Amino acid sequence: METAILFAAVALAAGACPALAWIQRRRGRSACCTPARSDDRVAATADLSELRARRAQIEERIAATEQSQSQ
Repeated sequence: METAILFAAVALAAGACPALAWIQRRRGRSACCTPARSDDRVAATADLSELRARRAQIEERIAATEQSQSQ
C-alpha cells in the first residue's frame, strides 16, 4: 500500500510540472522565466538604442558600397 502511494505521488509530481508549464504558456507567459523587472527594461532600452545606432552605421556602409559599385 505504501509503495502504491509513493508511486502515485511520484506520478502526480511528474505530471504537474508539464501541466503547469502548458497552462502558463497558454496564458502567454513562459513557465520558467521570472517577470521582467524595471531594471531589465532599462537595460533592454539601452541595448535597443545601441542596436539602432549600429543598424544606422551598417546602412550607411551598405549605401556607400552600393554607390561605389554603381560608379
